[in-house]
Amino acid sequence: MIGEVQTAATYRLYALDTQPPKPGYSVSTAAGRRSSPSSGTSRWLHSVTSGHAAAAHGLRPGRARDGSLHVGFQCEAIAIETATDITEYGGWRAYRASVG
Repeated sequence: MIGEVQTAATYRLYALDTQPPKPGYSVSTAAGRRSSPSSGTSRWLHSVTSGHAAAAHGLRPGRARDGSLHVGFQCEAIAIETATDITEYGGWRAYRASVG
């Protein structure tokens, strides 16, 4: 599936301390939205798997609110140590819009 997915309430969404900036999610107790790439999949895959703490995050299945599984950018605890919790924004696009 390509598009926006509402994650189950057991996830938190983070703005990772990476270049380029990218979102990641981690299992927790609050919900967030994430988006799957609609174009440029090769470039996107390269950008999410390179850079700071690359081994601490990667594409993995996550549970959506409706119970289905969707691939997302899941992070280990070390990857979110310097990240900003952006769950309250409801999604990556809303967060990016808020920071300009």
